[in-house]
Amino acid sequence: MAAEAEVFEPLAQAVARRLSDQVTAGHRRPGERLWEEDLAAEFGVSRGTVREALALLVQEGLAVQVPRRGGVRVVEFSPADIEEIYDIRGALYGLMLALFTSRATPAERLEFAALRESLWCGLPPEAASAEDCVRVGSASKDFLLERCGSPRLQQSYRRVALQALRLYAPLHYGRAEARRAWYDRSVMLVAAVRLGDAEAAERAGRAIIAGNKRELMAALARGEVPAAAMPDPPRTRRAHPRAEEKSRPAQ
Repeated sequence: MAAEAEVFEPLAQAVARRLSDQVTAGHRRPGERLWEEDLAAEFGVSRGTVREALALLVQEGLAVQVPRRGGVRVVEFSPADIEEIYDIRGALYGLMLALFTSRATPAERLEFAALRESLWCGLPPEAASAEDCVRVGSASKDFLLERCGSPRLQQSYRRVALQALRLYAPLHYGRAEARRAWYDRSVMLVAAVRLGDAEAAERAGRAIIAGNKRELMAALARGEVPAAAMPDPPRTRRAHPRAEEKSRPAQ
């Protein structure tokens, strides 16, 4: 029996995937310039490979090509962008819940409910930390994505969820009142899923994302910034060789 052929990921795709992980985890700040030379050194690849990877990142919606000045920067979102992304995300999340609830077995519905309820385990809603809320929300979302039965919906949701960026998620749950409201909406969601009520599950899912959006917009209006988005101290950069040549006095 012939051995299965190994599947190799193209180098540019591997670099783009690692950059995507860094951006969505908040390790690359919104608006941060992505320098080809630095990335080539970091990943041990050529600048041509980095250029291909950055083009993939732009296609994914996580970076933008800067007009005229050149270069690529991590995407920045205006308040209007964030509202639009969360509205789209809410519609897709509701649809995903409706499909899952209508197609899942009773055992799968109970598994989802147990996953969602694992955050509290009898404790008051306010006792959960923002990080715990993010963790359980992400785990239950991944559970749904794997079982909703629609590859197109999976792809669409993953794209818009990437654009929302995980670094904003802790701001959903920064206040105890917000965690309590999220708990109340989660109780409604779990009840709908347990009963197999797809319409109620869709409404509850939309309400959860709408509540997250309201809390995020209020936090941003108060001037709160995700810790990962705080600016780093300025770096001393080595000038590009061409820049050095231009700055050298004429002999």
